[in-house]
Amino acid sequence: MKTGKQEMITVDDMLVGLRTKDLTFNDKETFVRTSFDELFDGFQLIEHYLGIQLISFDDVKEPLGYYVQRLDEHRDAVNNCTSRVRLRSLPRRSSSGSITRRNDNV
Repeated sequence: MKTGKQEMITVDDMLVGLRTKDLTFNDKETFVRTSFDELFDGFQLIEHYLGIQLISFDDVKEPLGYYVQRLDEHRDAVNNCTSRVRLRSLPRRSSSGSITRRNDNV
């Protein structure tokens, strides 16, 4: 998508943009992929901060809960797209629905 252009991104657009086959992308799909790259870059930075104890898990548990829930709604597509990314410390949604740190209750 060109700078300044606004366009609706649907769930279907997101799922298509996160595909791992046929890796030629149109502008909308590139935008989706770039947005997810930036999101996961932010997650990795948070993971680093947790690892060096700059922040605690309690500091990020609630703010990230929203994003974890939204990503969990499309777990298969997100997992396929991020299979190369190693996010060890970020929260996940447990079967009971609570947010936990990955390495606490794997």
